Amino acid sequence: MRARWALPRVLDVRAGEGRDVGVALATLGSFMFAHGALEAGRDALFLSRLPPERLPWVYVAMAASGVGLAWLGTRRRAPRPGARRLSTLFAGAAVVSGALVGPAATAAPWAAYAVYVWTGLAATFGTVELWQLLGDRFTPEQAKRLYGLIGAGGIAGVVAGSSLAAILSEQFPPWTLLLVGSVFQAVAAVFSLFFRPSAERVEAELPRLAASRVLQEEPHARRLLYLVLLSSLTLTVANFLFKSSVAASIAPARLGVFFGWFYAAVNAGALVMQLLATSVILRTLGAVRSLALLPSALVAGGAIFLGFPAAAAVAVMKATDGVLRHSVMETAMEVLFLPLPRAARRSLKGVLEALGQRGGQALASGGILIALSLGAGPRSFGVLVVTLAGFWLLGLVGARGNYLALFRRRLREGGVDTAVPLPHLDLAALEVLLVSLNSNDEREATAAMNLLEQEGKVHLIPALLAHHPSPLVAKHAMSLLARHRRLDAVPVLESLFTCDDFGRRSDAISAHRALVPGRKVHASREDDPDPTLRAMALLGMASGSDGEVALARVQHLAARGGLEWRQALARAIATEPHERWVPTLKLLAASTEDGVLRAVAEAAAGLACVELVPELIEMLARRELREAARSALRAVGAPAVAPLVRALTDARETLIVRRHIPRTLSLFASPEAASALVEHLEGEGDGMIRFKILRALGAMREVEPGLALDTEALQKIVAQTLARTAELLGHRVAIRAAPVGPPAIDILIDLLKEKEQHAMERVFRLLALIHGTDFELLYDGLESGDPKLRAASREVLGEAITAGDFRAMLLVLVDDLEDAEKVSLLFRDQVVVDAAATLRAMEADRSEGVRLLVRWCQRGTATSSGASGAHA
Repeated sequence: MRARWALPRVLDVRAGEGRDVGVALATLGSFMFAHGALEAGRDALFLSRLPPERLPWVYVAMAASGVGLAWLGTRRRAPRPGARRLSTLFAGAAVVSGALVGPAATAAPWAAYAVYVWTGLAATFGTVELWQLLGDRFTPEQAKRLYGLIGAGGIAGVVAGSSLAAILSEQFPPWTLLLVGSVFQAVAAVFSLFFRPSAERVEAELPRLAASRVLQEEPHARRLLYLVLLSSLTLTVANFLFKSSVAASIAPARLGVFFGWFYAAVNAGALVMQLLATSVILRTLGAVRSLALLPSALVAGGAIFLGFPAAAAVAVMKATDGVLRHSVMETAMEVLFLPLPRAARRSLKGVLEALGQRGGQALASGGILIALSLGAGPRSFGVLVVTLAGFWLLGLVGARGNYLALFRRRLREGGVDTAVPLPHLDLAALEVLLVSLNSNDEREATAAMNLLEQEGKVHLIPALLAHHPSPLVAKHAMSLLARHRRLDAVPVLESLFTCDDFGRRSDAISAHRALVPGRKVHASREDDPDPTLRAMALLGMASGSDGEVALARVQHLAARGGLEWRQALARAIATEPHERWVPTLKLLAASTEDGVLRAVAEAAAGLACVELVPELIEMLARRELREAARSALRAVGAPAVAPLVRALTDARETLIVRRHIPRTLSLFASPEAASALVEHLEGEGDGMIRFKILRALGAMREVEPGLALDTEALQKIVAQTLARTAELLGHRVAIRAAPVGPPAIDILIDLLKEKEQHAMERVFRLLALIHGTDFELLYDGLESGDPKLRAASREVLGEAITAGDFRAMLLVLVDDLEDAEKVSLLFRDQVVVDAAATLRAMEADRSEGVRLLVRWCQRGTATSSGASGAHA
C-alpha cells in the first residue's frame, strides 16, 4: 500500500487558549511587521549612502553589541518574562526607532550605521523576550500545537511589512520606513498588554549545568557549537556578497523597492515551507540530513555564481538561505538539542549564541575586511562561500552518530526530557526508540515506551512486549496497550492466560477486561494455584446473573475467611474495581493486616467511592498504609474534604489520625480545605497539629499561588502567637533570675526556650501565608550567627510588615537585645521578677509539658526547703 502524506494540522487551538494565542499572533505579527519594514529601510538607507565595503564594520558592531548585551544579562538575574516587561521593551524599541528618524533623514554617515545595528539588535532581543514569555505561559504540549501557528503569524507579519516597504519606497525615501517600524513596534507594545495574567505558568527554576562542562563532556555539544560557528561564518559572507551585488546592480533610488519585494517574497516562501514542508522533510530525512539542505544549496548557488557571475545567482542563493534558515534549519537544530539534559540547554544556547553566532559573525567580518584590503572581488567571496559551506557540510559527517549515541545513553539513564516544543521525533530518533523497546534494561525500555506515548506514537509499540522477559516492562506495556485501546493486543493477552507466571496472568486479565469488557473469557479458575486468580474467578461468578451463591461466599470470605483469601479478594477487586464490591471492601477494611488494607486502598482509588472515606481516614494512622490511603482520598476528590474536616475537629478521633489529616487536606488545594484549616488553626490545642496545618497551607499555596486565605483570621493568630512568645520569654527571664533553684529549673528553662523558637517559626509561616512572600530566608537570617545578616533581615522584615498591631512586638522579639531588655520593652511595668510567683502563675499554663515541669520544680523547691530546715 502506498503511503500518503497528510498535511500537518496548523490550527489546533483548544478551549481556554484562544485569547493568549490571538494576543501572541497580534504581538509577534505586529513586531515582525515592523522588522520587515525596518529591514528593507536599513538596507536601502545604508547601501544608498555608503559603499558595501563598509558592511563588515556593521557586522562587527552588531556582534560586539550582541555579545556585550548578552554578557550584561548574565551579570544580573533578570526578572521573569512578563507582559508588562515585554510591553516596556517594545515601547522602548519604538521610541529608539522613532528617535533615529531625524538623524536618518540627514546625510550623517553615523546614522546609517546606527540604524543598521539597532534594527538587528531590536529584532533579536525583542523576539527572544517574546518567546521566553510564551515559554512560561504555555506547557510543552501546548507549545507543540501552537508554536507553528504563532511562528507562521510572525513570518506573515514580515511578509506584510516588507511588501508595505516596497510600496512606500516608490514614493518616499528609505528613512520614512523607520517611522513605519516605530509605529508598529508601539502597536506590538499595546497588544502585549492583553495577555491574561492568570495564564502565566510559574515553574521551579531548574538548576543549570555550566555550558563549559557540557561542552567538555559531550562531543555532541561541541559538534553543535562547530555547526553554529560555520553556519554563521558562511551566511555572513553570503549576505555581504548578496548586498554588495545588489548595490552594484540596483540604482540607489530603487533599493528600498527591491529589498521590500525581495524580503516579502523570501518570507512568503519561508511561511509556505514552515506550514507545509518542514515536518515532512524532518520525518523523511531526519534532523542531521535536513541540516545539510542549506549548506548544499549554498555550495550549488556559489558554484553557479562562479560559472555565471550574475547578481541573479546571488539573489537565488540568498533567497534559499532565507527560506530554509527560518524553517527547516531552526527546527532541525531544536531536534538535535533534544537528547541534551534540560538543565544544560539554556546555558548552552547562550554560549552558542555568543561564541557561535556572534563570534562567527565577527570572524567573518574580520575576514571580509582583510580580503577587501587585499583587493578581493565578488568571485573571491563566491569561492569563500563555497569553501565555508563545504566545511559546514563536513561538520555534519558523524553528527548523526553522536546524536544517536547520546540519545541512547539518556534512554538507558531512565528517560529523555522532551519539554522542548518539537513538531515530531525524526526517523533516526524513532529507530533508536524502537530498538530500545527490546532492551533488557528495564529503564531503557520503559523510557522508550513513555516517550512514544508522549509523542502520540503508541501504535508503534509492539503488542508482543507483553512477553518481555522483564515483568515490569511487560506490565507497563500491557497497561499502555489497554489505556490506548489497542485491540490488536487482545490475542497476545489471551495467549498469556495459561502462562505459569501468576503476576503476568493477572496483568493480562486486567488489560484484557479493560480492552473488551463485554467478552467472557475463562482466564481464571476456582482451582487455580494462584489465590488472586481464584478470587478473580469467584468475583466473575458473583458478577453474573445467577451469582447469588458466589456473592454470598464472597461476603463470607471477606468477613470470616483466612488471611490468604481476604488478601486475594482485596487484590482481585483492586485489579478490576466496581461499585458492587463496596460492601465487600468495607468488610475487608475491618482487617488489621497491612496487605489486605493496602489492597482495599488501591481498590478504593480505582472506585473513587465516598462510602469508603471513613475507612481510608482510619488508615492514616499507619505509616505503611498512609500514602495508599491518601492516593485513594485524592481520587475521591472534593466529597472527601468534608469527612476529613469532621475527623480533624472531632475530639473523639485518635490524635495520630488527626495529626495526618492536614497533610492529606493539602493534596486538594481547594478553597474549602484551606478555609477549614485556617478556621481550625486558632482553636487547636495540639502544637504538632498546628505546625502541620501551617505546613499544609504552605504546600497548598505552592500548588495554587492564587489560593485565597482569610488574612484577618491569620493576622489574629499571629498576634496571639506573638503574645504567647512574649509570655514564655517573660516566664523564662523571671525564672532565670532566681538565685538558686532545683535541677528541674534548667530543664524548664530549656523547654520554654524551645517553645519560643517553635512559636516564632509559626509566626513566620503565618506571615508568609498572609503576604504571599517567602519569609524563610528572613527567618534563617535572624537565626544566623552573623550580626550583619541578622540586622539586614530585621531591616527587610520591618519594610515587609508595615501594618498590624503586632508589628512593634515582632520587631522587639527579633531584636539582638538581651532577654531582660526585651521583657521590659514588651511588658513595661508588668514585669514579674519573682521566680516563685512565676511558677505559681505557670501552674495553669495551657501546655501540659510546662505544667508537669512546674510541679516538679515546686516539689524540688519544697524538698530543698524541708531538708534545709531539718539540717538547721
